[in-house]
Amino acid sequence: MKSKIILFELNEVPYQVVDYYIKKFPSSNLAQMIENCHQWTTRTEDTGHLSPWVTWPTLHRGVNNEKHKLQEISQIPGPEGKKYPPIWEILLDEGVRTGVFGSLGSYPLPKNIAEYSFYIPDTFARSPETHPAQCMPFQKLNLAMVKQSGRNVASGIPLTDAFEFLVHANKLGIRSQTLAECAKQITLELFNERQKVRRRTFQSIIAFDIFYKLLEKNKPEFTSFFTNHVASSMHR
Repeated sequence: MKSKIILFELNEVPYQVVDYYIKKFPSSNLAQMIENCHQWTTRTEDTGHLSPWVTWPTLHRGVNNEKHKLQEISQIPGPEGKKYPPIWEILLDEGVRTGVFGSLGSYPLPKNIAEYSFYIPDTFARSPETHPAQCMPFQKLNLAMVKQSGRNVASGIPLTDAFEFLVHANKLGIRSQTLAECAKQITLELFNERQKVRRRTFQSIIAFDIFYKLLEKNKPEFTSFFTNHVASSMHR
């Protein structure tokens, strides 16, 4: 039987934060798992301005940006990018059941999308297409919120997208606890505007609910999940 791997892409998080979390929550799943893990520190050989939309493609493709030529956010891979495909394309070609959720540089949907267990492009995608299509209400809201809160979190909510998402929330796998916490967050914002900076964290919690349901249903042998919620807090 083939091994099952989750590439958990916890963006820009140093070991100092991980170690602090483990110390504070010694009974957490992460703390228990780390005891049986090996840790390596890798080094990127990218040149020029370093950013997540440069270094993550470097990790995914195994070559630096001088070869894959991906430098900008939402950049569509050119001939160089196609010459050095990301790991999910390589594994799929080798017959490995593969799922992708939010990895930077995963837009647009590949032509052979039906062969993937699931495929949800990153939060900077230019359009909301997903596989399966039932996840589109989430991606529509996701993209709208990101566009609206690029640098500073906006107070408003795209009501049409939010309503469509709520209608499909149960089918998407959103837990009642998650919905309750979201409602609590919005309520807190009404009384204290500074609380709105925590909204980005809930974006990842909602995404993980959907990811977990897709994971349980499809059981891919390899999948990725990207989250930026810790980095967005550290930047501020």
